[in-house]
Amino acid sequence: AAFVGQRLGPADADPLRGPQEGFVSESGRDGVPRLVAFVTVPDVGWRVVAGLPEAEVFAEYRATLRRTALITFGLAMLALLLAWNVSGALARLLAARDAAVAALGESEQRYRTLVDWSPEAISVHRDGKVLFANRATVELLGAHSDQELVGRPSIDFIHPDFRGGVAAEVDAAVTRGQTIARQEQRFVRLDGQPVDVEVQGTAIVFSGAPAMIASMRDITPRKQAEAALQRSEARLQVIFASASD
Repeated sequence: AAFVGQRLGPADADPLRGPQEGFVSESGRDGVPRLVAFVTVPDVGWRVVAGLPEAEVFAEYRATLRRTALITFGLAMLALLLAWNVSGALARLLAARDAAVAALGESEQRYRTLVDWSPEAISVHRDGKVLFANRATVELLGAHSDQELVGRPSIDFIHPDFRGGVAAEVDAAVTRGQTIARQEQRFVRLDGQPVDVEVQGTAIVFSGAPAMIASMRDITPRKQAEAALQRSEARLQVIFASASD
């Protein structure tokens, strides 16, 4: 084998002096960095030395390091791409959610406006109290605004002669999600005057909780006309009975 580099002269320091064996990194007279391994032969004092250029020794390590760096860079770029895609998808989901919420709010507002301006008296009840009353209900019960009705016990507006079983019927309908069939009742206005109504109701979800929505129609004129007709028929019967005598 050929000697690589130049031999040390007597004036050159021996970099291997001291330890009996080991590794050192040295540059030869040719300027090439080498990794040098040495070991001292016992009893003889000879020293066996072998050296290889560091470029060759670390070539595989550096190649592995480059591959690791490339893989790390690739994974980082993939993570950034995934994060961008996820953030984009999340932004689209949030935008869709906001649009849905806005559409729902607009739909609820339209529905509330339609209900509020309906000529039919409509009210919402839960736990025996009035939660909502539209303009027709306010007028039907002789109030000036819905604030005079909302929050009050629903039973306050039912005539004492018709209160029996009403609360239980409403609670059962709300609990079971049922409908209360159309029936005649008598309410009491805020001024104490009775008013005959035809009422029906059904269970709904109002502000996230079960409730009862009721629609009411003033039938007082009809009831008065029926009473007047009955009185007229009674008078006619008396007249006919007197004439036959």
